Amino acid sequence: MDTLADNMVPKVHPLDREMFPEDPMELMTNVVNGDPALMLRCMIDEYLWMGWSREDLLSLFRNDEFPVLKQLYDHFGEARVMAEIDELIASMAGVRVTAVVDETPDPDLIEADDDMGLIQLSLRRREHSEGLLS
Repeated sequence: MDTLADNMVPKVHPLDREMFPEDPMELMTNVVNGDPALMLRCMIDEYLWMGWSREDLLSLFRNDEFPVLKQLYDHFGEARVMAEIDELIASMAGVRVTAVVDETPDPDLIEADDDMGLIQLSLRRREHSEGLLS
């Protein structure tokens, strides 16, 4: 009688396995059970926290090269996707996170034994046309 272990394929890291022309190592997707409305909300939330604008985010949903977003767009329609984007933007109460890379560190913040192996982070307040942002 075969055991479960007899039917298992050994786990091999993709970088260690042999490549074949008929196996292009493309990402493959499978359908899973879930709530598409929750997925839509989570995807929008993720991109908004990364600093994407409403227009840029909507362009991703229209783009065939982002199949999950495109499927959500086709399933719910543009009006619903735009409404979800607007609702989540409003719920963020004006908080936007952006990253700016400054290759010249502040010399006052560098310790003598610092090897510059870490990234220096700082927070700044800035004025916005609609009020103060943090």
